[in-house]
Amino acid sequence: MKKIRTILMMFFVLVFVANAFEVSVDNVFWNGGTGSWMTPENWTETEAPYWLVPGWVAGNPNNSGSWAYDGNRARAVIQSGTAQITAASTPDGQIFRTYIGGESGANLDILSTSGDNGVRTWQVHLGNIAGQSGTINQSGGNVNLRGAAYIGENGYGAYNLSGGSLTVGNRDVYLGRNSGATGELTISGGTFTQVTGNYAFYLGNYGTGIVNQTGGDAVFDLLRIGYRSTGDGGNIYTISGGTFQHNKYMGIYNDATFKVSGSGAESIRIMQLNTSGEGAGSKLAVELDALGSTLIEVYGSGDDPYTNGADLSYVTLLVDTLTGFNGALGDKYDILWSATNINTTGLSLVSLSDIAFAWDVIDYNDGKLLQLTVIPEPASMILLGVGCLILSSRRKK
Repeated sequence: MKKIRTILMMFFVLVFVANAFEVSVDNVFWNGGTGSWMTPENWTETEAPYWLVPGWVAGNPNNSGSWAYDGNRARAVIQSGTAQITAASTPDGQIFRTYIGGESGANLDILSTSGDNGVRTWQVHLGNIAGQSGTINQSGGNVNLRGAAYIGENGYGAYNLSGGSLTVGNRDVYLGRNSGATGELTISGGTFTQVTGNYAFYLGNYGTGIVNQTGGDAVFDLLRIGYRSTGDGGNIYTISGGTFQHNKYMGIYNDATFKVSGSGAESIRIMQLNTSGEGAGSKLAVELDALGSTLIEVYGSGDDPYTNGADLSYVTLLVDTLTGFNGALGDKYDILWSATNINTTGLSLVSLSDIAFAWDVIDYNDGKLLQLTVIPEPASMILLGVGCLILSSRRKK
C-alpha cells in the first residue's frame, strides 16, 4: 500500500510539473538573481545536449557549425530573479521557448536589443503555474513573439511595454489562458503590432484578461475581448492615451468591456465593432473629462457585415465622469462615429456618476454619430414637476 501511495504521489508531482513546463532535456534554468542573459554562468543545465544560453547560436562553443538561427533548441526556464537583455547581451538566434514564473515572481527585462531582428522567441509562457507570477518588462529594443504567447497561463502573467516595439500574431495570443489565470498587458509607450493573419488576440480566454493603454501605438488585427470568458466581468481593454488601430472586426463578448477614459488618446479607429447580442452583457464604457472622451471611429464600409458598422445591440453603455468634467445641461459629447450604421437595438445607458445623460444617434459627416447629452437628474425633474403643480394650483385659486 505504501508503495502504491509513493507511485501515486510521484505521478501527481509529474503531472504538476508537466503543467508548469514540459519536462525536457532541453530545459535550461536561470540561476536566480539579476544578470545578463548572455552570460553562461547565469544558466544551469542538468544533462546533454548542452545549449549553454537559450538562443545563442553564432560563437556558441557547442555549435557544431550546423545551427541555423533557430538551431539552439534550449527552453529558457526563469523561476526567480531577473534576466536582462540589452544591446550587449541579445541572443542572436531564436529562443525556442520561454517559461517565466515563480512563487515570489520572476522577470525578464528587455532594455534594448542589437541586430535588425532584436529578440525572437517561438513560445512564451508567463505565469505558467497556478499561484505563481511571471513578468516581461520591455523598455526598448525589438521583440517578436513568433509563436503562441500565454500571458497568464495558469497563474499571473504580465507584459509591460514602455518603449521599443513588440510584434505578435504568427500564432494566437492569450491573456488569461485557463480558469483562475490572469494576464495583463500594459502599453505606456513604444509600438505594439499584431500582424495580419488568421490568428486572434484573446483578451480573456477562460481566465481574466486586462489591457491598459496609457500611451504608445497599438495595432490589432483580430482582438476578441472576453470571447471564451465565463462572464465574470473582469475582461477589459482601457485606453486613455496613445493610438489604437484595429484592422478587422473587433468583438466584445460575455460581460467584457471596452473603455475609453478621457480625451487623452490621439485616435481610436476600428474597422467594425461586433458584440454578442442579447444576454451577453457586452459593455462599452466612457469616462468624460473636460473635453469629453476620444471619439471611437468605426471606419469600415461595404456590404459585408464583418467589414462595416457598429453593432451595439443589447450593449450596456456605462458613462462616468473624471475630475475636471464641467458639463452643463444640454451639453453634448460625441462618443462613437460609424461610416455606415450603428445598431442600437436594446442599448441601455447606465450613469455611474451623479450626472444624468441621454443618448441619441444623429446623421453626421456622411455617417452616424452616437452622442451623449447632459440632462436634468431625476430628483431635479421631480422637484421641477412639484413646482409646476404648486404654481398651477396657485393660479387656479
